[in-house]
Amino acid sequence: MNILEENPERFFHGTVRLEHEGGRFHPLRFTAGQVAHYDSRNEALAVRVRCQAGQTVEFATDSSTVAVSGTAGTGARDYFSLDLEVDDYVSHPVFAEPAPLGDVAFTVWRQSEHEKRRMRRFCVHLPHVRKFALRSVEIEDGAVVEPIPPRGLKLLCLGDSITQGMQARHPSNSYPSLLARWLGAELLNLGVGGDVFDSRSLDRSLPFHPDVVTVAFGANDWHQNLDRDAVARNVSLYVETLRSMYRPGDVRIVVVSPIWAVDWAERRAGGTLAEFGRAIRDAAAAVEGVCAVDGFLLVPHDRRCFVDGLHPNDEGFTLYAGGLMGVLQTLIR
Repeated sequence: MNILEENPERFFHGTVRLEHEGGRFHPLRFTAGQVAHYDSRNEALAVRVRCQAGQTVEFATDSSTVAVSGTAGTGARDYFSLDLEVDDYVSHPVFAEPAPLGDVAFTVWRQSEHEKRRMRRFCVHLPHVRKFALRSVEIEDGAVVEPIPPRGLKLLCLGDSITQGMQARHPSNSYPSLLARWLGAELLNLGVGGDVFDSRSLDRSLPFHPDVVTVAFGANDWHQNLDRDAVARNVSLYVETLRSMYRPGDVRIVVVSPIWAVDWAERRAGGTLAEFGRAIRDAAAAVEGVCAVDGFLLVPHDRRCFVDGLHPNDEGFTLYAGGLMGVLQTLIR
């Protein structure tokens, strides 16, 4: 039985809109206006906004099997992964490198013959760096299925490739996904690899009303040789636009400057990455009700926490999320 055949929207989390074409569901995390904006900038961004970072399919069922099928498309990295939570236990049933292209099908869970049949909660984490159109989420015919309602706390994460989750090998290990799980929050991940402080990417019609917003850009701005005055202007415009969308008393905004990278001491137009980050924090903190966090304090300055000297590995993402978790818990209290 395919649970997506009737009212599929009720099973998707982290999804702004659901397109249905050719028997496949395309879950999108951006509004149509945002997608058009990224499409107009370059082809790489157009691919990345169509990846399913932070999106999940969640349900409770007494089925003894769960299978997922769909069409794997292009993406930002050459690996493909689906993660599964069963009653809050996370496993990684699907990982493929190089990533498949075309129709795929996986049995992601099968009950042991010694286990008693009962209702369990399932959360399928969709690929974060590949496009994936779902065809079905199959359970046994006659099994009971119920959607998992949205969580009360809403977390919106804005940022670049690190927010999207590159190079985490598993979508559940990106720092936004970890934060959402630890906080018990409903997540919308709007991270886009290669993105910068660009206020035009914000959309007031976004149908998601967060309690907490994290903003983590800057590394690409630095590599594009912006000076500190220029990035300060862009940060101010971005954060002021965001602040105008959400009232200070209702929504907490946290701006995180870039984390450490192996080339952090290189001198560019904006100085070193540490100096550039300070300019970002100063500009953000000048906006009412905005908390600025030094990203250099979140992840150890150790290549063993990184894949390529820039993007954290799964351990690095866990440390990033752990450092940011303390800030968010304080703000929420």
